[in-house]
Amino acid sequence: MSKPKPNDRVTVREQGGTRTYDVSLDVSPSDGLVRLDALAEAWGAQWRPEGTGGGHLTLPVRAGVRRGMVAGTVSVHEAHGGSRLQFDVEEAFYRVQYAAFFLLTLGAFGGLTTVVAPFKPAILPIVPIGLMLAVASWFLIVARLTNSGAEEFFGELATVEDRVETE
Repeated sequence: MSKPKPNDRVTVREQGGTRTYDVSLDVSPSDGLVRLDALAEAWGAQWRPEGTGGGHLTLPVRAGVRRGMVAGTVSVHEAHGGSRLQFDVEEAFYRVQYAAFFLLTLGAFGGLTTVVAPFKPAILPIVPIGLMLAVASWFLIVARLTNSGAEEFFGELATVEDRVETE
């Protein structure tokens, strides 16, 4: 099952353990880098231009209860009536947020008590506590989980570019 892409202009390739993101832009390479710089600043990313055709990008990423960063090189080339931006991931680092993981574990324990209670009547008195733990973990953690990574970043880059053209 393939996961939906945030934008049709973004393609993701994986070769030999290296992930590459390609973005088709309808602007010149220099304008594409200017837009990349502005979006990187909005996302809190670190963009370091190197020469006139690219640079190094470090993006903050979120994947559920994990946070981290993805870093790599960006290159921009002329393409049919515009440019093609390529991001080669060189390094990716994720770290689990332990507080969120702990709260989810408590919620799972609470949910488990509500399921097991009919078979073990001795734990019926703690079912309300288990139910509160399960609901609290849902509202505190699960309902707020978000994902944002390189694919979303470059999808937004192509979308920003489309919005600028229509205005």
